[in-house]
Formats: sequence, C-alpha cells, structure tokens
Amino acid sequence: MAYTYNIYSSDQLGLTKSYHIQTDLPPHKFRAIMMEFRRGGEKDPNVFVKYMSEQSY
Repeated sequence: MAYTYNIYSSDQLGLTKSYHIQTDLPPHKFRAIMMEFRRGGEKDPNVFVKYMSEQSY
C-alpha cells in the first residue's frame, strides 16, 4: 500500500516549501524516521530524503 506524506515549511527541518513524499512506509514508521532525523539536527531536505531511503529497509 502506498502512502503520501505532505511536509510543509518548517524551521525544524529547514524546509522552505511543501514536499509530497510517496512511500510504502506506514505512518508509524515514517513518523519514527522523521523524529530520528530531527534529533540529528540536519536541516537539508535532500539529506532527509536520503536518510529516509536508508532507514526504510
């Protein structure tokens, strides 16, 4: 099953626009990855996408 997540501008992630991410990750897994990424302090959205792809397997 595919899920679409909408991420909007946020000082926490350093995003300046909206992102729509489609993935097979269920909401609880996506949320866990997002929280772990925020703890790392990184602000580049491209790094988040890379981090997310590494964590999803």
